Amino acid sequence: MKRLWNWLSDARRSLVSRYVILMSVAVILIPLALILVVTILFLIYPPYEKEHAIYGGAIELENKWHNEAKALGGKSEEAIQKRLEELYKRYSKATIYWVDPAGDTRLQLPKDAKIQQHWTAADAMQFMKERRSGGDELFTIVAFIGDQPSSGFIILEVPRSIITPTFKNTTFAKYWSYAFPALLLIILFLFIGASWLFFYRISRRLLHMQKAMTSSAAAFPGIPGRITVGKQDEIGRLEFAFNTMIEQLEHGRLRETEEEQLRRQLIANLSHDLRTPLTAIRGHAFQLNEEPLSSRGRESLQVIDRKVDFLSRLIDNLLSYTLLSAGRYPYRPEVIDMNRLLRQLCANWYAAFEQQGIELELDAPDHGFRWEIDPQWMERIADNLFQNILRHARDGGYALVRLYVRNGSGYISFVDQGPGMDSESGERGSGIGLSIVSLMAKEMGLQLTIDSSTAGTRITLQGLNQI
Repeated sequence: MKRLWNWLSDARRSLVSRYVILMSVAVILIPLALILVVTILFLIYPPYEKEHAIYGGAIELENKWHNEAKALGGKSEEAIQKRLEELYKRYSKATIYWVDPAGDTRLQLPKDAKIQQHWTAADAMQFMKERRSGGDELFTIVAFIGDQPSSGFIILEVPRSIITPTFKNTTFAKYWSYAFPALLLIILFLFIGASWLFFYRISRRLLHMQKAMTSSAAAFPGIPGRITVGKQDEIGRLEFAFNTMIEQLEHGRLRETEEEQLRRQLIANLSHDLRTPLTAIRGHAFQLNEEPLSSRGRESLQVIDRKVDFLSRLIDNLLSYTLLSAGRYPYRPEVIDMNRLLRQLCANWYAAFEQQGIELELDAPDHGFRWEIDPQWMERIADNLFQNILRHARDGGYALVRLYVRNGSGYISFVDQGPGMDSESGERGSGIGLSIVSLMAKEMGLQLTIDSSTAGTRITLQGLNQI
């Protein structure tokens, strides 16, 4: 029983049920409108004149006349004549005849009524035939006195217009021809209006949901705000489900934020904690370098020194990446002549490249272009790319830094002839250096493109804000 009640309750709140009710009301209103129009017009403009009902209907009048004829059975001629004269006073617009058993006309009312004076059986049959086929003018009733053909018969003729009402009220007919179609049109427009209002409310609620889905809450950027649940119908249940989803997204965002903060704090603490022992290792390695060592000892010392440098750069990259992700890395943009800046950066790395046997070439025009960037960020980008060339593309023996302008945009390309980024390398890192390059380029409004194959790697920066 409870399940049935719940089903009825849900059906009552359902949008489908409401629209079915709307359709049912529209269908029911059509016959009701017909009845209403007929009733109102009949009351205001009666279609039949009142005088038409003075003798009643044809069946009623016929039954009365036969009853009168039956009651006259066995009466004297004086009584029959007297009764017929009384009936004539009642039916003054009618014509009454009395034919006795001998076939003679004994009475005709009114006196000037034209009727034959003697009747035979053939005359009676011809009379009835003529009255039946004589059109709609007279309504004729023939009844035997006392229900006996041998007792004679009496005839009542009444104008058919008296007992058969005609639709003579033209006002009723006029308004009827307009009222019913007009009422049907009103019902149709009411149904269309109700349907439009029904679907308009649904559309408005759906548009409200769409607006809520495409907007962001102040406390959680990127996550839509919650919706106030209205009616408990299908859309209301959808709104409730949407709010449940938003609640789960908010909890997930809170957990993500807490984890991100914990990760950043952990990386910052690790970077600080690892710098102290690295400084001590570097100091002791320097002291060992001053001591007399065997050739194997000095090779081991060089390996230690390289690994310490690598770990130091990795710690710097981790810290930089954490600060960039948090938006806390200092950014001070200024208009920079990129030709001059790239010449300085390449000059800083010529010695390192020459030591590794790599030819570093700078291809820059005499008149370059200017970008509005942070020069320290650009130096960090160049340092990371140069370090990657030294670590992974030494075998190519060649590196090119090229500045050029194309279609109004300035470009800087770092090109090497190494085995490519997909090849295996003994010094293959985690890729955090390139991630820092990507983040810094995006923040400075530069578009980063990487093309790598077994023939080498080309990393290009396209300026979107050159001046």
